[in-house]
Amino acid sequence: MDRTILHCDLNSFYASVELLSRPDLRERPVAVCGDPASRKGIILAKNEPAKRFGVKTAETIWQAREKCPDLVLLPPHHELYRKFSRLVNHIYGQYTDLVEPFGIDESWLDITGSMHLFGGDAAAIADAIRARVRRELGLTLSVGVSFNKVFAKLGSDYRKPDATTVIPPDHWREIVWPLPLGNLLYAGPAAQRALSRYGVGTIGDLAALDPAHAGEYAANAEAYASELEALDQDFAAFFEERTDRAIVFGDRFPLLYFAEAYGLDYYAAFPGCGSQTEPSAATVAFLTNKVREEGLPAVWYIEFSNHLVADSIAEAAGVETAQFHTCHNVSRADLEAGATYLSLMRANLETLREYF
Repeated sequence: MDRTILHCDLNSFYASVELLSRPDLRERPVAVCGDPASRKGIILAKNEPAKRFGVKTAETIWQAREKCPDLVLLPPHHELYRKFSRLVNHIYGQYTDLVEPFGIDESWLDITGSMHLFGGDAAAIADAIRARVRRELGLTLSVGVSFNKVFAKLGSDYRKPDATTVIPPDHWREIVWPLPLGNLLYAGPAAQRALSRYGVGTIGDLAALDPAHAGEYAANAEAYASELEALDQDFAAFFEERTDRAIVFGDRFPLLYFAEAYGLDYYAAFPGCGSQTEPSAATVAFLTNKVREEGLPAVWYIEFSNHLVADSIAEAAGVETAQFHTCHNVSRADLEAGATYLSLMRANLETLREYF
């Protein structure tokens, strides 16, 4: 059965939150930046009028002001953004308990098992969520609806602001193939430059690329796929033995798909965790004990703002913890030393073996 995944992306999040208290600036080009008094600061977010002038996130203030001399600059208020992120994820959690935050302003929602409670129409559910967020919080979001996470994210980027885009399983190629390669999740500038040498400019070009024509790049990809398959088998072998301990995963880890891939009998997630909502020690302890009483292996994923929070909650709850690596928490030094997704995941497997 195909899954039904929503990707919800708040539009111009920082700028939109700031404008809630400054409605007089709504029609003017506005940007949130690190240091409005410094020409060396960078743009953190911009509203729609600023986008029309070509203002881009992460460019310097002086570059933005060259494009838009009348750009209004506002300082950031990160605690306020975290508050609104929690409120938005609370709304998401009323439609499914399978919410995976991806940064402060984006979340995936798996509504496969709950959509029948809301009429069964995924696009209508997306529209209802957009309407609630707009009505209750004054913010807009774009929602992609599809049968996997990657396509759902492509959908949320397809039309902005305040729109729902469906990429269905029966004619996704017509929508996805023409999109620029850079729209694909994790197809960054380096990958785009490398693939452009083989005439790849769109996602469809990549899908049609004959590996025989891609030389060393294809050989590297084949070797990577082989290593990934071997790693997958090693994870599967580990979980065949199971465990009756609680594993607390920190940071972003694809819990639902991880649990399904390796046949875990029980898993639990706390929607909107990380910097949004951190579970209490009492909650962790209660649920862990409940699972153990039923004789089930307890494998937990909890997304924390940092590993110290995870350790303190786990200690109070009487469960063990293991700090896991992702591409989001690896240091620049590790990257410069050659750290890759495969090496990080291999290290995660070794951590599992060490602890459990």
